[in-house]
Amino acid sequence: MGNCVVPGDLHSLTMFEELVKCSVCFEYMNRPIYQCHNGHTLCSSCKARVLNKCTSCRQQLGDIRCLALEKMTESLQLHCKYEEFGCPEIMHEDSCNFRPYSCPWPGLPCSAVGDIPFLVSHLTDYHKAVMFNGCDFELEFLIEDLRKHSGCRWLAIIINCYGKYFCVHTEAFLFAWYSSA
Repeated sequence: MGNCVVPGDLHSLTMFEELVKCSVCFEYMNRPIYQCHNGHTLCSSCKARVLNKCTSCRQQLGDIRCLALEKMTESLQLHCKYEEFGCPEIMHEDSCNFRPYSCPWPGLPCSAVGDIPFLVSHLTDYHKAVMFNGCDFELEFLIEDLRKHSGCRWLAIIINCYGKYFCVHTEAFLFAWYSSA
């Protein structure tokens, strides 16, 4: 049968999966997929990183799209790259709940990166963020509360509600007005 793909043929599927991996970042490519004049392919994210030169033959890339490979990626059911962290879905990295997030703590930069359960622990343990479980709660802020948190004028609150986590940033504003009456 040569290079034909027989449904259920795992070896052929693995070969196709390798064809749709970027030669630079080794991730599965999504459209647009670019190619040089010699047919070498790479993903759109890496195209800018390699200064528009093919990493295989050093030819200019230009804006030549590999439409056949783009159609092939649409038909393949490729596993999410976060499968090793427990994601059972197929090719949906941009919306994957298992993807890594950067720490959303306002103010000083924080280099912590991880999935949502890690960041919830990080925010409550390291940054001492306030945590609420449930959808009904009342919250009252006093200036003293903000001073307890390193003299900041803002506070981060994590809310676990409807099976989702929300990170809310609050900020204290001091208002003053003058009346000449």
